[in-house]
Amino acid sequence: MFQSCLCDGEGTVGAHEIVQAEHPSRTAEPRQVLPSPKVFSIEEPPPKVEKPPEEYWYIGTCFCGQVTISASEKIQQQIACHCQDCIAHMGGAFASLAIWPSAEVEISGATTEYVRPNNLRISCAHCFGSVANINPITSTTMVGIALFQGNIVFEPTMHIAYALRKAAFCDGVQKIDTYPSTMGGCGMITAEIDQSDAAEVDILTAEGKCLCGAITLTLKKAPQASVHCHCSDCSAYTGNVCSLVHMITKGDEEVTGEVNRYMNPS
Repeated sequence: MFQSCLCDGEGTVGAHEIVQAEHPSRTAEPRQVLPSPKVFSIEEPPPKVEKPPEEYWYIGTCFCGQVTISASEKIQQQIACHCQDCIAHMGGAFASLAIWPSAEVEISGATTEYVRPNNLRISCAHCFGSVANINPITSTTMVGIALFQGNIVFEPTMHIAYALRKAAFCDGVQKIDTYPSTMGGCGMITAEIDQSDAAEVDILTAEGKCLCGAITLTLKKAPQASVHCHCSDCSAYTGNVCSLVHMITKGDEEVTGEVNRYMNPS
């Protein structure tokens, strides 16, 4: 069972049949730099899926399949975004995104839109899963890599909003404190932290909110476990290559606000 405003603030709450929530943020709070986060390694990417030479479009779907994303081969770049909005909308320690010119992407099916100061967040109106992030300033559309079911291998060229990271990455990929200058940021590059020098950071918070702040989720007890989940359901729902999930016993959470629920038929 997935919920549309699955909350967590600075951490996440999770569930497979226990309760799973993705990684939201607060809308009006100041963004803070996290201290010395924990390091973990990214798994080797899956092999590329062979496509016929005449196929020039990537086809992806939301979790339930009722929204389709069609995108051209003209991917501008791939990024790992650590901003609070992406984490809130998509879940995970970061958002794994492919970026296209908006003219190169078509979205069909019933969707909902949530307007942010600098972007438009698109979700499925049926299953409430993440679909896309449209930036009108740069005329680009960002889509979670995992929505394309393995047809795009995640090979990021940079980490952005890295000052807000939930974990450190020793992957040799460029890391920018805020955003590159093309996205309106300072473009300041952050040095990669050596794994042996990285201290752990506690990402668990007792209370969190969804992206819009209408839903609050409070943990009554510490989670049974905190994991990076790579299952197909989490990937299809969030668009991320992995989701950061707290596993809790049902009943150990309190949710306030109106929540939409989607029961996976499978």
